[in-house]
Amino acid sequence: MKQERKLFVVLGIHRSGTSALTRGLQTFGISLGEDLLPENFFNPKGHWEDVSFHDFNITLLEALGDRYPRILPIDEEEVTFLCARGFFEQAVDLLANKAKETPLLGLKNPRSSLLLPFWKKVFQQAGLVPYFLIALREPWSVAISNKNYALIEDDEVAFWTYISYLLSSLEETVSYQRIVVDYGELLINPKHQLERIARIFGLSTDPELLEEYCSDFIDPMLCHSQAERKVSQEETFDQELAIIIYKNLLLVAQDQESLEALHPLVQEWKKKFLKAHPLLLLERKNNFTSNQLKELMEERKEVARQLQKLINKNSYQLASLCQILHQKNLQVALLEQELATMVPHHQQ
Repeated sequence: MKQERKLFVVLGIHRSGTSALTRGLQTFGISLGEDLLPENFFNPKGHWEDVSFHDFNITLLEALGDRYPRILPIDEEEVTFLCARGFFEQAVDLLANKAKETPLLGLKNPRSSLLLPFWKKVFQQAGLVPYFLIALREPWSVAISNKNYALIEDDEVAFWTYISYLLSSLEETVSYQRIVVDYGELLINPKHQLERIARIFGLSTDPELLEEYCSDFIDPMLCHSQAERKVSQEETFDQELAIIIYKNLLLVAQDQESLEALHPLVQEWKKKFLKAHPLLLLERKNNFTSNQLKELMEERKEVARQLQKLINKNSYQLASLCQILHQKNLQVALLEQELATMVPHHQQ
């Protein structure tokens, strides 16, 4: 009998604890692959993110014309576009190759939260059974962290993106096995959070790997950015909605509420989100156009710099040629003087 191949997908916006959560999957014997993004200033303890999966998601967004941070999840028309361009077959091959060596595969890339309509079709075709882990973090902390690392600098864009990632993750994982894990709760009690995951997904933990993760990997200092807003500050509509979503999902992460019970609220949040949808489309268009103009200006500046270098080089060469010509003229003048003094001498 063919063994069922399970795929554990970590969803969530950048800076919401997806890396720490993904690293925890190793305690269940879940393979994250051999070629992972290296640690850096953003994640000194590692991203725990497969390079090819990361790069492929960027390729998908670039094919859709999104070379900059995207706010909205892709729609069915965009899924059809990607499939028609051959990306579906490439994605199936990519995952099939990764899953053939292990019955338990884990993948994480924040952008996949917006690309789920495409990836779910790929999972099915590749014969993988997906399980979803939705990373949660307080929205102000996410916004501050994204701003600190220059990932999203505008507060309004940051909060709408936060809302969009979560709503897409919630909507696209209905009828699948899933769990919400709060980053703060994970840092406070990692053992309990991994036990929750094991219980819901029917997994077994390796005691040594669990101890290593809880004692050596998890560090409260991983939470670099805390919410630092003034109490008197009046919340905007997007901030208020993000906080409402977070507070309700935190109850789920604390096992005080179920995702199924929140379904009516999710639909209400989606209606509020859709009211802002036209503005978000405009923001996406304007952002893309603005960045195109910036790129064009930079390209023209570079062309101007190269032309100036060429002018300076030619000016130097011209000055050198003028100097050589001047020297030649002096030599000719001297020869003429010598010739003038020699002719009378022969005549005498």
